[in-house]
Amino acid sequence: MQAVTTKRRRSRIEAVKRTLARPFQLAVLGSGASELVAALQALAQSSSERFAFTSEFYESLTHLIEAGSDIFLIPSRFEPCGLNQMYSIRYGTIPIVRRTGGLADTVTEATTNNLQACIATHFMFNKPDASEFGSALSRALDTYTQKPIGDHCNAPACEVAGAGSAAQLCTARSIKTC
Repeated sequence: MQAVTTKRRRSRIEAVKRTLARPFQLAVLGSGASELVAALQALAQSSSERFAFTSEFYESLTHLIEAGSDIFLIPSRFEPCGLNQMYSIRYGTIPIVRRTGGLADTVTEATTNNLQACIATHFMFNKPDASEFGSALSRALDTYTQKPIGDHCNAPACEVAGAGSAAQLCTARSIKTC
């Protein structure tokens, strides 16, 4: 079992490194196995302009990261209610979620049909592995960079946000309702 766990950790770090080859920045807030935390800290030191990591949890920091992000990654293995994707909708941030629990119950996946109908709110993946997670991230990034994201998904984000800073955030990102 130890070898499998170590292999999973390494594949996650490799997925982060592959992701950083794309033109964007990544911030990670979380905790876990000491080997994973050490690898993320080392990556943050070597790629400080593109990658930030902290293992310290502050609820206010989580909201700042989520509100200031274009895309928010939620690769949970289990999630009983899924509050973060609801926060993402409120902030006008596009979540990428693993299909589990409350995450699966409260989202409309960004399929081609759902994007065309302007009802998609999230990108999803099924298995808790680096390959599926990376594929969902690539789909989201490709969609985000091809057209204004509002032409594709998360239309409810601005409708839910209403007036104020969240609505301004939507406008700044070209997220618009259909």
